[in-house]
Amino acid sequence: MKKEIEIRNLPQDIAKVQLRQEEDGAHHISGYAGVYDQLSHDLGGFQERFAAGAFDEWIEKNEVWCLHQHNPTLPLGRLLAGTIELNSDDYGLATDCTLANTTIARDLIADVEHGNLTGMSVGFIPVDFSWIKEEDQVIHEVRTAELNHYSPCRIAAYAGTTISARSLESLEEINKPKVSVFMPSVETLEKWQWLKKNG
Repeated sequence: MKKEIEIRNLPQDIAKVQLRQEEDGAHHISGYAGVYDQLSHDLGGFQERFAAGAFDEWIEKNEVWCLHQHNPTLPLGRLLAGTIELNSDDYGLATDCTLANTTIARDLIADVEHGNLTGMSVGFIPVDFSWIKEEDQVIHEVRTAELNHYSPCRIAAYAGTTISARSLESLEEINKPKVSVFMPSVETLEKWQWLKKNG
């Protein structure tokens, strides 16, 4: 099955998006693309939690982009080009992108300054994950995630999400009704045989 990129969105109070301008005039947009050990809101029958360090393995070796609204034709920064800094700390995946003097970046800056863009979202592929139940709530626990890209976004709630077919299959499995198999005792079987023979 082809690996599908999943999207998760974080609102401002969690993502902590900030825009700043350095002395040389360069604009930076920073914030958290993912947070650790925190349950999301209900994402449609389940909640999600990233384990601490879930993105660590991929920070250095993967081709990570900062994209405008998850659009691969609208890049804002690139890890291999040195315009993105990623850091996994106790809170989550911290990001910082140095914005070029482009139309896309200028539009982004205007959106942030006017409060139209306040969140952050991450595009990833779950690598090591499981579905568990805690107090009747289904939890998608992601222990390792392949980081693909992240995006400053307009989404104002973590409830906005996409989920891959692979993850959905696992979710369907955990939600299947449990089938109880009754295994009668030897004594019960003997009684049934006696009743069948003696009516």
